[in-house]
Amino acid sequence: MNLNELEEKAFQILPHTRIYNDDKEVIGSIDWSATDKPEIPFYEESMEQLDLYCELEDEKAIIRLGRELERIDKGINLAIDVTEFPEPDWIVEGFIVRNGLTLLYGDSGTGKTTLCLYLADAMSKGKNLFGLRCEQSTVLFVENDESGELLKSHRDKVGLPNRLLVANTDVIWEGKKFNGEFDDLLYYYVPDVVIIDAYTSLGIPDITRPDSALVLDELRRLAKARSCGMVVIHHTNLRGEQMGSNLHRAKMDSMVCLSKLSENRIMLTQEKIRGSKFQPKAITFNQDTLEMKDANMSLKEQVQELQGIGLPDDEIAEKFPKSQRATVKRYLREHPKSARI
Repeated sequence: MNLNELEEKAFQILPHTRIYNDDKEVIGSIDWSATDKPEIPFYEESMEQLDLYCELEDEKAIIRLGRELERIDKGINLAIDVTEFPEPDWIVEGFIVRNGLTLLYGDSGTGKTTLCLYLADAMSKGKNLFGLRCEQSTVLFVENDESGELLKSHRDKVGLPNRLLVANTDVIWEGKKFNGEFDDLLYYYVPDVVIIDAYTSLGIPDITRPDSALVLDELRRLAKARSCGMVVIHHTNLRGEQMGSNLHRAKMDSMVCLSKLSENRIMLTQEKIRGSKFQPKAITFNQDTLEMKDANMSLKEQVQELQGIGLPDDEIAEKFPKSQRATVKRYLREHPKSARI
């Protein structure tokens, strides 16, 4: 027990000649000579109570020290000071984190798989993509949703990346774990990033059930064991929300969404993040050629585009870094919902 804690306990236990408020300010006095003095312990009894408290605290300290030495001797390390945790290791800034899970979701046709081809190219070269810093990395596609041949067709049309590594086996959830081939893929090919296309193709009986989140627990375990980042491509329901149990959101380190703004424009936004926040990315997307380019829109234009697809103002503001939200809210006030037709 340190000195401040001891003084605080003494203040609570020992009798006083003054009356104090909650802030320890004197608001009155006690006359010990008065016949109607309050019923409080004598000084000696109070000192005994304080001594007993100190002995108990000393005993705790002795027990704590003994067990600490025992723990070190046995090499037990079950708890850690939070300051010792490392910062997230972002493979793609604000998007893909090593040892963690990313959910990339959006409506059909918004370009989720195509975006991942561009990501794979940027990561293979260690160059930025739409302003996002990419660490030079190896990428492995697990293509259960579409055939490897169709992915090759996409790659040939995009022209990126030069080398595309695709799993030559199905990855299937077997009730409590994935098939052994999946762990073999991670072990023998040592990828930095694994892109799973798509979550619903893993053989999960019902993604709306809470126990379907066990799949994500196992993906996280594998990500940590193999020091890679897992990107899970997922679809939206009729309301434009990610399909399945709400527990999926809790399991993710980051969630990013692709939304269709118009026939030739999409937007990449963060829906959940543990760390690096990036500004929404407006992307020109040609669905015929699969070409993606930075739309180079101003902040005000991005806000107006999000207004145009009917998002509530509070959701729009949340998509931007805190440093920009005051400006975003000003743009929202300039173009209120009642004026949007």
